[in-house]
Amino acid sequence: MDNKNSRLFDKSFNISPLSIDEQLSSSDVDSIKYLERLKAIVLGEEKPNIIIDKPLTVDIYSRGYKPTEKEIETIRRINDMEQDILDNEPDRKNYNNGYEYFITEDGRIIKIKEDATYIFDIDSKEWEEASSIKDELENIRYSKLFNFRDYYNGEEFEFDDSKYRNSLLGFVVGDALGVPVEFKKRFSLDKDPVKDMIGDGTHHKPKGTFSDDTSMTLAELDSIKECGDINFIDIMNKFVLWMTSGEYTSTGDFFDIGNTTRDSLERFLKGAEPVNSGGKEQFDNGNGSLMRMLPFVLYSHYKGLTDEEETELINQASSLTHAHEVSRLGCKIYTDFLEQILGGSSKEEALEFITSKDYSDSYSGYAISNYKKVLDGSIVKADRDMINSSGYVVSTLEASLWCLFNSNSYEEAVLKAVNLGDDTDTVAAITGSMAGALYEDVPDKWISNINNIELVNNIYDGFMDKIESKSNEQDDIKKR
Repeated sequence: MDNKNSRLFDKSFNISPLSIDEQLSSSDVDSIKYLERLKAIVLGEEKPNIIIDKPLTVDIYSRGYKPTEKEIETIRRINDMEQDILDNEPDRKNYNNGYEYFITEDGRIIKIKEDATYIFDIDSKEWEEASSIKDELENIRYSKLFNFRDYYNGEEFEFDDSKYRNSLLGFVVGDALGVPVEFKKRFSLDKDPVKDMIGDGTHHKPKGTFSDDTSMTLAELDSIKECGDINFIDIMNKFVLWMTSGEYTSTGDFFDIGNTTRDSLERFLKGAEPVNSGGKEQFDNGNGSLMRMLPFVLYSHYKGLTDEEETELINQASSLTHAHEVSRLGCKIYTDFLEQILGGSSKEEALEFITSKDYSDSYSGYAISNYKKVLDGSIVKADRDMINSSGYVVSTLEASLWCLFNSNSYEEAVLKAVNLGDDTDTVAAITGSMAGALYEDVPDKWISNINNIELVNNIYDGFMDKIESKSNEQDDIKKR
């Protein structure tokens, strides 16, 4: 079952016969297990044990951000028909009908009992028997699972972007911490570990200089800010500006580009379509697309894209420079993991999400086999000596997850990443994007040391203003 969680409600009912209020206040709830349980109930493998004793309403404030258009419409419809549901099901007022209620991503309300499954028809406002749902089950997406709370009052939604901003700042700071010691070997750093932000080193750059990882990330954010949406031609043109003119850099001068990325931009300049520009061979599986995937994670998470929509976006975004399936899958796993963190999940819950997900609908067994240690969760328990911190996309993702799971703060995570050696800037940047969103404690002392931090903040603010205003424009059109 594909059970990508809602970015708004990544936590739902606990798997125990608690009262509804107890479950909604429980701190150790797990939506993935709940969704698996719903599947078992529909298949008749498990009996429901939760009694819903309140009107069907939706808590839209628990994460404090603007829901998607589909979520807003669903919320409005649920509230409009709440009394109709009660009228059509008078026994529910006695709190003993034994049904469980949940909502699918496409807005359908389903109630399940041991011997019956019904779908509520929004147009007729009647419950219809849904015997066919058992056959449909594998295709039903439970990603938009709402809590049943009475908070919606039609007011404007306030979006708290603190996890987004901390994810980007965590990425940039991690990048800058790693630049001075990029390509240094682990045994050397073991003798003289990085403990703070420094300058000079490998690329002879001043303290706080970020690399191609951040420059390409900023180019993508700036493109979305200017175009209002994803425009791969514009993104590639901005990559070219970075490569040829030093745009989106710390100090105004271009340095540090991977061979696969350079070859891809040259193919684009010779007339290749953006999504056909990336390297497609096995040796093209560097981390050059993974390192610039953050803007698409933020965009997808904010927009509430379906898993199918997101997979297509991530595959295309990766293919601008890295089109091999192994690279694309690495970007998708990273996206899935980070989206869970952005939605408020713990790192353990995020790991459980990716390890329980079936990627075989979109990626081959060969590609999936490359990420075995990630997808079975064993990488986070590996010994440090077993962690490869090279520029290979699989190794970068493994190393970043290992650093995250073997630390308890942003600072500890990124310093652990830098001191692994080799591709220090990218491993620390990817680690930093996850740790920044998770802990929201990126040190101010490091942020203030970033060269051209004003550029980072201005582009990010413009990016957020644009995607928020774009959503509001679409909401206004829908109301007319």
